[in-house]
Amino acid sequence: MLNLSKVEAYGPEGIFAYLTQIWRELDTWARRVLDLRTTTLDQLTANVNDYDVGVRSVIRVSSDASRNITGFVGIRDSRMIIVINVGSFDVVITHEDASSSANNRVITKTAGSITLTPRLSMILIYDATSLRWRQIV
Repeated sequence: MLNLSKVEAYGPEGIFAYLTQIWRELDTWARRVLDLRTTTLDQLTANVNDYDVGVRSVIRVSSDASRNITGFVGIRDSRMIIVINVGSFDVVITHEDASSSANNRVITKTAGSITLTPRLSMILIYDATSLRWRQIV
C-alpha cells in the first residue's frame, strides 16, 4: 500500500526513488509467486497419470501420438501452471480422471476432456479447497 506521508516527505526527487523501491519489492514477490521459468519435459510415449512437472510454471509438452494426461503432481495452493503443446500430436487433459490420485486430478471448464492440439495451451491453478487443478483458460 502506498504510504502518502512518505511520498510527501521524499519531495519531487524522492518520489521516483520511493516508487522504484516499491517496484523492486513487487518484482521480488512476483518472481516467488509467479515463477514463470520454462521447462521442456521428455516426450510422452504413453498416457500419463500423476504427471510430475517439477517446480516450473511453464510446461512444454510433446508426444509421439495422441496421449492423455490424467493429473499433475506438484500441488501447492494457488500454484499456476501453463501447459503448452509444442509437439506435432494432440495432448489430451482429462477431466476428473480416476487414473490419477484424487488430489492430482483436473477439473476442466467443460467437464470433459480438453484436447491441446499442436501449439495450443491451457492454464491451470491448484485449488486447495477442492483439492483439484482447475482450468482457468
